[in-house]
Amino acid sequence: MFQGIVHFIDQLIIKVSAREEEFDDVPLVISDSLQQSLESYCEIEVMKDNNAYSCDSCGKVTAHRCTKFGTLPPILHFSLLRFAYDNVEGRKKILTEMQFPISDALDMLQYMESTFILND
Repeated sequence: MFQGIVHFIDQLIIKVSAREEEFDDVPLVISDSLQQSLESYCEIEVMKDNNAYSCDSCGKVTAHRCTKFGTLPPILHFSLLRFAYDNVEGRKKILTEMQFPISDALDMLQYMESTFILND
């Protein structure tokens, strides 16, 4: 009832690879709204320099990585990551108030793998 599937998608110059993983909850970093946190969770990350993608056939290459949902459970559970780590202060609690959609339904279509388009 609470389990879904998330896809981690990597795009290299010559290929696209995807890894599928089951999830019970979605860990979200606190921001001003649930929508912003979901956008951050699914945003495209450029992997280059020290964080370059390691490809078996082509070595270290620049790649783009994103997370998209494959299937969603009937009940979607979010875990809010209320602590951040700072090299100076150590663990720090995030006190930002977060807005949740109450009157509107949460539209998850834009975060689904079926709507995945990566241009670059």
